[in-house]
Order: sequence, then C-alpha cells, then structure tokens
Amino acid sequence: MKIKNISDSKQHGIILVELMIYVIIIGLLSQVLYNIVTVIYRNYQYCISQMELQQNVRYAIESISRDVEFAKDVNIDNKVLTIYKSDNDKDFVVSYEISKKYHPYRLMRDNQPVTGESSIKKIEISNFLIRKKGKNILDVEIKGVDCDSGDSLAVERLINIMNET
Repeated sequence: MKIKNISDSKQHGIILVELMIYVIIIGLLSQVLYNIVTVIYRNYQYCISQMELQQNVRYAIESISRDVEFAKDVNIDNKVLTIYKSDNDKDFVVSYEISKKYHPYRLMRDNQPVTGESSIKKIEISNFLIRKKGKNILDVEIKGVDCDSGDSLAVERLINIMNET
C-alpha cells in the first residue's frame, strides 16, 4: 500500500486570504452601486419637486386668468384680488389672497387653497403681486419657492379683462 504525501496533493478550495479579497471587492462594488442609486434617486426627487413647483405656480396663474378674463369688475386692495363676475356686487364674487395661517404660505381662492404642498416637498407662495395697467389689463405675478431646496420660480402674466365696463 502506498501512502500519499499531503504536500504532494493539489490544493482544492480557497484560502482565507482569497476569501477576504473577494469580500472586500464585493463590498467596494456594492458601495459604488449604492452611491449611484442614491445620486439617481436624489436627482429624481429634485426633478419631481421642480415639476410640482412649476405646476403649482402655473395652475395659480391659470386659475386667476380664467376668473379675470370675463370679469365685470376687478378690485385690488392690500394684496387681495376681488373679482366681480356679475353686475350685482353681491353675486358671484371671487377673491384671491395669500394665506398666512398655513405654513407653507398658500394662495387661496375664496378661502380654499389653489396652491399647496407637493406630494414630495413643501411649496410656498412667497409673492403675489397684482397691478392694474390701464383700464382692461391686469398684471399678475406669483412667485413660488421649494421650501427644502430654496429654488424659486416666478411667473408673470398680463391678463386682458374682456367684459370690464
């Protein structure tokens, strides 16, 4: 019978040093992958918040435009826009103003929010300017701010009041 010498046999399996090297390589690759996913997610969140900021401000301007275009009369008093849609002062009155009782500040239409929180971030209306230019032109400017990033968007529109007497 022949006795095998242990030193003569081929090595099968991995040694501890190789295992540690594999663990380190997998750890580094997973860290790189995690960083890539994190950057992509942050960019996604930023794009969504910018889109919602734009939508909030544009929706507010469009809402005011729809109400003002066929108004019978428009009154501006201390950053409150009052729109009269009929000849009788008591009938069909719409008002817009910034509400300071909510944080973030919101643009309100008849005490109902026109703008507000995004599903991801808080959006605040920081500026609401109304100026009458001539008899039938209303200049409306709304500035929205993303409360988390500090990014802002201002939209200004000249609106023709078609039915004003």
